[in-house]
Amino acid sequence: YAYHLVAAARSKSTEKMFGFTGHVYAFDSTTIDLCLEVFQWAKFRKHKGGIKVHTLYDIESQVPAFFHITVAATSDIKVMPEIPYEKGRITSSTVGTTTSPISTR
Repeated sequence: YAYHLVAAARSKSTEKMFGFTGHVYAFDSTTIDLCLEVFQWAKFRKHKGGIKVHTLYDIESQVPAFFHITVAATSDIKVMPEIPYEKGRITSSTVGTTTSPISTR
């Protein structure tokens, strides 16, 4: 259902901010800390637990186009193959992911 809402929100934006034919995206992630006493499955450090939300943000529509939740230790490079391929897209990401050949598709 979430992806249905995202698609509906993205379709409302028609303004092109850039002169590119494809969409322009930013890809990044954030870690959300979780209490290990409650979420034992979320352990990623000796005394710390958490999850990571990886987000592909459509800059022009200002709506997330893709999001993926993993355990906190998962790197962005491992999630990038999960992103649906869109011909002509331009993706900006943090320095740690630019060495990945996947980001050049």
